Amino acid sequence: MLKSQIIYTIHQLQELFITLQNNFNEFAFDTETNGLSHDRVMIGFSVCVLHDSEYLSYYVPVRHTSANTLFAVTPRNVSLDLAVGLLSELFASSKHVCWIHNAKFDLKVLRNEGISEINCDVRDTQCISWLLNPERQGGHGLKSLVKQQLNYEMGTFTQFSGYERNSDVPVGTMGAYAMDDAKYLLMLAHKMYPKLNKQLLKVFHDLEMPMMRIVEEMEHFGMKVNVNKISQAGISMKEKVKEAENRFTQLFGFGANIASSQYLQVMFDLDGQKHWPRIDTKPSKSGQHSTGKDTLLKIKDDPRTTDVGREAVELVLTHRKYSKLVSTYTESLIKHADTNHRIHGSFNQWGTATGRMSSSSPNLQNIPSSPTAEGDLLRKSFIAEDGYTLIVADYSQIELRVAGHLSRDKVMTEIYNNDGDIHQMTADACGCVRFDAKAINFGLIYKMGAKTLSGRINKTEEEAQEYSDKYFEKYSGIRHWQEALVARCRRLGYTETIIGRRRPLPDINSKQFGKKNSAERVAINTAVQGSAADIMKIGMRNFIRFRDAEGYTSNDFRIIGQVHDEVIVEAKKELGGIAMQALKDAMENAVKLTIKLVAEPELAGTWGEAK
Repeated sequence: MLKSQIIYTIHQLQELFITLQNNFNEFAFDTETNGLSHDRVMIGFSVCVLHDSEYLSYYVPVRHTSANTLFAVTPRNVSLDLAVGLLSELFASSKHVCWIHNAKFDLKVLRNEGISEINCDVRDTQCISWLLNPERQGGHGLKSLVKQQLNYEMGTFTQFSGYERNSDVPVGTMGAYAMDDAKYLLMLAHKMYPKLNKQLLKVFHDLEMPMMRIVEEMEHFGMKVNVNKISQAGISMKEKVKEAENRFTQLFGFGANIASSQYLQVMFDLDGQKHWPRIDTKPSKSGQHSTGKDTLLKIKDDPRTTDVGREAVELVLTHRKYSKLVSTYTESLIKHADTNHRIHGSFNQWGTATGRMSSSSPNLQNIPSSPTAEGDLLRKSFIAEDGYTLIVADYSQIELRVAGHLSRDKVMTEIYNNDGDIHQMTADACGCVRFDAKAINFGLIYKMGAKTLSGRINKTEEEAQEYSDKYFEKYSGIRHWQEALVARCRRLGYTETIIGRRRPLPDINSKQFGKKNSAERVAINTAVQGSAADIMKIGMRNFIRFRDAEGYTSNDFRIIGQVHDEVIVEAKKELGGIAMQALKDAMENAVKLTIKLVAEPELAGTWGEAK
């Protein structure tokens, strides 16, 4: 067996892979790349195995280049074609366990090298960390975990910041860093994997690892956008920003700066202003008072505020909204689009403590919904590829249905299983309008207090408390379940989702009321929202399992997006009906609840056309 080393020759490379194929059933794998973009490629890769109680690691350079310096030397790379061919054979074998940290990143690199047949058992140590402690201080990065779990300080990539390109880093320097990564990755796997209990092992292998492959595929294909439409939307929104600035200047004179929080702090905080009352807010450490949305809305709703004062608040809120949309979306979406006008965002499978996926680069979760004019404009900019159609499916009131199932509330169960209108039923029971009933339904299942609820529905705290009392009188099972869940969490020290994912609650028995109360809400929130996230993942997994089992491929239809309770699929037009029915079946039959799940898929040319 070769000792830990950098592989420089074809003979060493072939010997390494023959040994890996024949003598080991597991290995750690990591790539070093030319960047972080979706089209990134390897400059080298490292592997590690455990042999006779010794961790042996290797680095294979394939694309190192000469730095543009006087004393640069030509690097020694092995044959890229040979290395890729051997990797293809290794990953195509189903007899190996492959440990990777943040596996979707490296699987994407392999895909870009032409390696897409991954039959080995890929296991992600980042996921294990998240399952064991979803709110771990320091996050789930490899360096942080190794320091905590193995008491070893790994090198960081910042040490290479002096090089113009990653490929310019000398092979020996990069090799030492990369072999360290692979070695401590495998050591970390051996330390953390045994900590998964039987239920979490099932979640890890049966749900999260299959989902990781789906997420990698989502990011690979990305979502197509109409760049011209986004540009037009940006122009329209910039005009709204300018209109707000001009009108603000007309009202308050030259020098009035609507975009300056410091200017607004002085403007809205001064005593004796004739257009608005002073709103007392708790000052920050710097002594400044808030000009946040909540404060501005208090000023707007105060009967002492004049028409000019209310207009000023509206102008500030409008300016902020459209300025953020321009910078966060219209400019960002265009910047992130590739030459085929597809955006390859990052979907963070383990990005939240509850289990809901988050997204970044760009953040698709925060795009306004279609009922708003700006949201409609943006979402209609996401289009289907030529020859394809989009299928947009969302769960109908999944969190309320999950709460009804967990609580076994008889009234809620009867309403849902008879296709009733729960918002109207709540409105009738509480004596409020349906719009307020919706906020009541989605708030009180999470144990929202009367003070918070009053702000949501613009009522007094006393009125909100009255609604709350009537709500729990009608749905008594919800309150009993909440009380029982909190009592159980106090005893166990954690809350869990419908499939057994756990979230530790260190403050559930705190003597400080604020901390204990917050932990109780987290317990309920995770049980409901976390379970809904589990169900969404199961539905997505089962949809892709159907596709693969029926002989279809990602070229026929694929998931390209997941936002909140919504899944976005791109399918060939002639297969749209098949894919839509398969998606509906997969989502509605993801789990068996006492309350039926309802998914509502629609065929559409754009994301925004599906309502």
